[in-house]
Amino acid sequence: MEIIRPSERQLILKTSGNLRKVIRKFIAIAPFGMVVVFIFVLISHVILPGNSLSTTIFVGLFPYVGVGCIAIATTRDHTAIFDLDLQCVRIECYWILFKKRQCQNYDLINIENIIVAEDSEVDWFYIRLRQYSGEDIYVSHLDDRSITEAKAQEIRDFLGANINSMEYKKVPM
Repeated sequence: MEIIRPSERQLILKTSGNLRKVIRKFIAIAPFGMVVVFIFVLISHVILPGNSLSTTIFVGLFPYVGVGCIAIATTRDHTAIFDLDLQCVRIECYWILFKKRQCQNYDLINIENIIVAEDSEVDWFYIRLRQYSGEDIYVSHLDDRSITEAKAQEIRDFLGANINSMEYKKVPM
């Protein structure tokens, strides 16, 4: 997760999906997958001795390979651009495997708070923009809570300081 400040009126938060990290985690669980397949092959040959070994191994590896392919296919980079001149947040999602870009714009005026939420299943911490409607906008994720909290605070400081100064300028004198 990286924060870039190209100007005083703009803040960019980039999060890399890191395809290498996903593949590394996939390889790290390979020994577990091999043990599961070995146990599956033993059990299937005891229960159904007529099955061929190649079919049994294929069936045993199918879930492992399927989960790995899904993990690789869903890896994506996120970029959140906070622009005070346009009064919007632009969320860009780039799907690495498919080379497809998805963009959405949200008004800054609808954002109530910036929160850090934890996903206990994946051990990731998410930065989300809470809107007044109660809907959360996903911005970024990281596996370290303290860094995620620090980045969220940087965004809060940026929006708080600049929005307050803009409201001050709007007051007629």
